[in-house]
Amino acid sequence: MKRIFLLPALFLMGNCLADELHNFSEMKSAIVLGKSVRIVIDFSSCTTSAKTLTPIMTVAAFTPNEIGVTDDHIAASLTHLTMNNPAYKDQPVYEHARYTITNNNDVILTHYAMDAATYKLKAEPVTFNCKIDSGVKIYD
Repeated sequence: MKRIFLLPALFLMGNCLADELHNFSEMKSAIVLGKSVRIVIDFSSCTTSAKTLTPIMTVAAFTPNEIGVTDDHIAASLTHLTMNNPAYKDQPVYEHARYTITNNNDVILTHYAMDAATYKLKAEPVTFNCKIDSGVKIYD
């Protein structure tokens, strides 16, 4: 009797686990099929344009709602309000992140910090350059 209940439970659990996507083509296919994707970045495995950088976090996860797809890249972005940016302690700041995933498996994240009242940039944008499977994991 226990086996009868265990088998369907295992089947349902298998459908709930995320699959890792290892390249641009797999990500593009998942998006075309209507699947949600999640991007996890380990910043310590990326290069950056910033000469000096106040670390905000070591790992970040992002689930884009709006995604643009072309033959050679995938684009997505996110904007959120925070008061936890260490460069602007206790100040309301909009942070905008633009993600570009290229067909050679590069992931380029450009981060913008903007004044919450005026949307003017508070500093030069910072770009992180990463690679899928080396600093970036993508799941569907």
